[in-house]
Amino acid sequence: GTSPLTSQVTFESSVNNGSSWTLLGSGTSISGGWELTGVSPPNAGMIRGRATINNSGSSSYILETVYTYTSLPGPEIVVEKAGSIDVANESTVDFGPLPVGGNTTLTFTIRNTGTAPLTGAAPSVVGINNDTDFVLMTSPSLPLAVGASTTFSIRLTAGGTGWRTATFYLPNNDADEETFTIQLKGTGTGPGLLDSSFDPGFTSTGGVTSVAVQPDGKVLLGGYFHLGANPVHENMVRVNPNGSIDQSFLVSTNEAVTNITVLPDGGVVIGGFFTEVNGVPRSSLAKLAPNGQVDPNFDPVFNSYVNCVDVQTDGRLLIGGAFTSVDGVARGRIARLEADGSLDMFFNPTTDGEVMCLYSFSEERFYVGGNFGNIGGVPREYLARVWLDAVVDNLFTHNLSGGPVRSLTVSQSKLVIAGSFSTVDGQPRGFITRIDGSGRLDASYSLVSAANQAVYGVVGQTDGKVLLSGPFFEVAAQYRNGFARLNANGTLDATFDPSVWLQADSVALQADGKV
Repeated sequence: GTSPLTSQVTFESSVNNGSSWTLLGSGTSISGGWELTGVSPPNAGMIRGRATINNSGSSSYILETVYTYTSLPGPEIVVEKAGSIDVANESTVDFGPLPVGGNTTLTFTIRNTGTAPLTGAAPSVVGINNDTDFVLMTSPSLPLAVGASTTFSIRLTAGGTGWRTATFYLPNNDADEETFTIQLKGTGTGPGLLDSSFDPGFTSTGGVTSVAVQPDGKVLLGGYFHLGANPVHENMVRVNPNGSIDQSFLVSTNEAVTNITVLPDGGVVIGGFFTEVNGVPRSSLAKLAPNGQVDPNFDPVFNSYVNCVDVQTDGRLLIGGAFTSVDGVARGRIARLEADGSLDMFFNPTTDGEVMCLYSFSEERFYVGGNFGNIGGVPREYLARVWLDAVVDNLFTHNLSGGPVRSLTVSQSKLVIAGSFSTVDGQPRGFITRIDGSGRLDASYSLVSAANQAVYGVVGQTDGKVLLSGPFFEVAAQYRNGFARLNANGTLDATFDPSVWLQADSVALQADGKV
């Protein structure tokens, strides 16, 4: 009779060793057999072909064949960067820091480790927020034979400061990586950018309100926070130059530390709201040895909190705050201590309000700022200059309005004051101004340096530039969120823009110029 005829072939797949089957579709007759195209079977498992065979009579039967496989024939894309380092799909490659205008190029290698040729469409680099700093310099050569390799290169040119980001796309026929994607990033460096090498690696509950830098580069942090579990750092910690916690310095207070002052002998004086330091009774002021131990012989007793400490050239300490007595002796929010912590009985320039900042600028006089209306019985609104014998300087008189002076510094022999005030001597001054060496208001520091809200901190650099911190978000009508720098002439330093969400409560300068 006539030969049996195959009337239909169906194809099925299984991923559980034949316990169940999933229909892939019906095949099409071709010369010498049957095929099914346009489907995506599992990467591993079993394929079953079932043919319906018709005899010359009316009967028919099923003939099937099963193929077990561990992987389908196909390409496999592998991407490497310099040093044969694998780059995973959808991973990030960091081009590192670059000065603005600088560039660097990275070359990548593509390998086909599969069992079929690797094909693909044209690759592309797409910037985030229209960033064109990343450019595809050379494209890979495709198709790529089994076992072959090709390269492509991408160049980053830092067009500005801060993060530079883009995405590389390579469409291809690798079944599980049909569009190979690499996130690209780099950093344009310049003044005011985050130093990525300084990473404390911790998050604190609370905040840091005081910062001081030691001569060895270690940094003291004070505030109201709780760090770590073993050991615990309460309200004070010291970090190494790379930002890691210095566990050899263990200091804890029961309340906030608002001021840290490093002494010439390496000791540290801290002020704040506390009544205990390392379990030792201390009333708002304490002296610590370089290793953090409490000095047992330094124990002045303040009846309220301390805001500021300033060291005179002779080693004596000027103390300001909200207290009204020291060691039971009346002192109106300002006092002077001998180096051993005993009260200077001959110094008593009483104020009628809180003292927030002090600055000794010579062996004879110091500046004092705060929320007061008179000092030593002499009318002085928020700001005064006082001789070291506690006599108010009558040649230094300025009328401020709107709020207190919160911080002050001397830069290039001129006094820079910052705070909540809005006018000085009847002239508009947006929370910061400068007074020249003769005691006159510096007209060049007019509205060019105005902030839109209060300035809490001011630190002078050796080049005459001044760092500002506080709750403001504009300076000189330019966006600066809580941190800014002014040039020596009072204009905003446009090159210094941290470009991050930041409200600084305290600022300190390192010897290398970093902040």
